[in-house]
Amino acid sequence: MDVLTAKAQVDAGELTLKGDESTIRKTAELLQVSLGWKADASPVFPEIPSVEESAVQQISLAEDSKKALENNFGLQMNTRKRDLSTGDANREDLENKIKNQKEKIQSDMLSRYQSFETGLGCQETGGFCRGKCESGV
Repeated sequence: MDVLTAKAQVDAGELTLKGDESTIRKTAELLQVSLGWKADASPVFPEIPSVEESAVQQISLAEDSKKALENNFGLQMNTRKRDLSTGDANREDLENKIKNQKEKIQSDMLSRYQSFETGLGCQETGGFCRGKCESGV
């Protein structure tokens, strides 16, 4: 009886493995087509270079957020519209838009910074990540 149970488990495992291999092939094919290659192409993906410690140390959330605020075209346009506006209602509406845009930009920068830190932690653990590193970093 144990032999039959083991054989059934082996068969189920092989079936799962074949399904996973099929999924990998389909995903690779979809990626290749999405990136402009033919489905049967054999592209070579280069290794992603590791991040240098000096480059990481230069990253500053505060400075990058400040640059993002300064360089955001939509924010620049609404600020210019507000400065040229003469009506109080329109000016107040633009003030609210500007405030909301600034909050969204800062939130987006914080999210990107946190994703970057998570990625660094994953790189240090050998790249074993699924959303967050399995080691808890």
